[in-house]
Amino acid sequence: MRMVERSAGIRRDEHPRGVSLALLVAVLILATLGAGSCSVSGGPSARAITEKPIETAYGPVTGAVANGIHSYLGIPYAQPPVGALRWRPPAPPAPWKEPLVATQFGHIAPQAESTPLMAIVTGEGRTTDMSEDCLTLNIWTPAKKASDKLAVMFWIHGGALVSGSSSNGFYNGAGLAKHGVVVVTINYRLGPLGFLSHPALTAESQTGTSGNYGLMDQIQALKWVKENIARFGGDPGNVTIFGESAGGLSVAVLMTSQAARGLFHKAIIQSGGAPETLRALAEDQGKLRSAETLGSELAGKLGIPSDDPDPLTAMRAAGWQEVLAAAGSTSPGEPSLPAGLPISPDSGVSKYLCVDGAVLTEAPGKVFAAGGQADVPLIVGTVADEGTIFVRHSALETKAGYTAFVKALFGDSASQVLALYPAKDASESAVSAAALVGDLIFQTSARRIARQMVAVQPSTYRYVMTRLIPLAGELGVGVFHGTDIPYVFGTLAGRAGFAKEDAQLAELMMGYWTRFARTGDPNGEGAPVWPRYDPATDSYLKLDLSPSSEQGFRTQKVDLLEKLVKY
Repeated sequence: MRMVERSAGIRRDEHPRGVSLALLVAVLILATLGAGSCSVSGGPSARAITEKPIETAYGPVTGAVANGIHSYLGIPYAQPPVGALRWRPPAPPAPWKEPLVATQFGHIAPQAESTPLMAIVTGEGRTTDMSEDCLTLNIWTPAKKASDKLAVMFWIHGGALVSGSSSNGFYNGAGLAKHGVVVVTINYRLGPLGFLSHPALTAESQTGTSGNYGLMDQIQALKWVKENIARFGGDPGNVTIFGESAGGLSVAVLMTSQAARGLFHKAIIQSGGAPETLRALAEDQGKLRSAETLGSELAGKLGIPSDDPDPLTAMRAAGWQEVLAAAGSTSPGEPSLPAGLPISPDSGVSKYLCVDGAVLTEAPGKVFAAGGQADVPLIVGTVADEGTIFVRHSALETKAGYTAFVKALFGDSASQVLALYPAKDASESAVSAAALVGDLIFQTSARRIARQMVAVQPSTYRYVMTRLIPLAGELGVGVFHGTDIPYVFGTLAGRAGFAKEDAQLAELMMGYWTRFARTGDPNGEGAPVWPRYDPATDSYLKLDLSPSSEQGFRTQKVDLLEKLVKY
């Protein structure tokens, strides 16, 4: 047997630069949580190579087994999107004959060096392999035989659609698989290589669209799962998509895309949203430039004349490093805001998406509002202090910076916001800024999605995680964005910053998530009751060391923000 060759990647060192000691410590905590190990559970000494290859539709694969969990890493679900396939919809992988030894993660999608913010959110901060040949997935399965038909959980990583990878140690699926499900994690194209639109790309497309290639990758991976997961003991008729941050956004988007309809049967949105406004493909809308306008600007930054009769040849010949550099100088945004905040469709995660007419025919929030989303059971939730890492060490932690931000964002209604999120001094401003950003971006979205979803699907559940990791409390970052991930995957063992009681909470949460994946109901096995969402009371499950059913999370504040901001 030989390993099917993959194209060479490029190694890089991702170390946040110019950060304060406190923030660096926070980065190191999460690097310990998420990036300390990318190996299969148990480490190399605990693994044995599987003897009998599994025959996928494209070729045989062998993996590894440890503690009763079989793992298959780095399986290609599409052809490498390189050369003429760059900025095209993903194509099914080329078949192979000899067994692919699937014991190493595939290359991560090309991405710029992580900012401190992205290092915190994604847990990255170590040397990694990057290559455009990145469209691979990973499988962890406890199945004894192919006919077991276990529920499948399909994870989409976060990172603002510009960063992250499935090889992050946060997302090791072995612990979750021990609860009787098949876990799949994927890589997908990111940033300008995953979401670029251009008039020439639109013209060459069979659908007359361009952009959203990263979303097409997610859909292609779901198609691969539908076609092949039964061979790994999974049930292609019982697939739950779940993700956090940009991964949660992706789940919401897939729920509104007809191209993904029928490929999944349940959904979990962790700290994600469904934006009500996105840029158009070809038409500028006031200050909101079209996706094609941005793509044309990027081509110009690559030195390609606007009147070039064949700009795509030169664009596809450019190195991915050049493309990332050009995108860094043309990407939209609001410089007065901290990087990455999705305050408008021209900033944060949403700036990479567009209504292309194929994958997205309307902004996801409008689809949810009209009841047109996929009618599947849903869990939607947040952590208590979503905003802390987004405003930390920014101008928003000063009284002047915070009040200017509020006035710029809310105009004549700023006084109402400052009454609930006050700013009498720098210390109070920092606390209020974090609370406002977290509520504005995440809490309002979670409640809105829950309300809109329960109108079409009664099996809708909401949660708020309030468990404060002891070391996070010492650092003043609260129950920060992404806190729930290591609990959901059970990747706390041996990690810094946790108390022994956290392992019990992780087991409880994995139980909720996997029961939901199996049945559409997270309840059972003696766990505290998690009631269905009731919009009249805004019911939710408080996830802490002593979970409980609660009502009305920050109702007065969220009511005001929902009234003032429609995005």
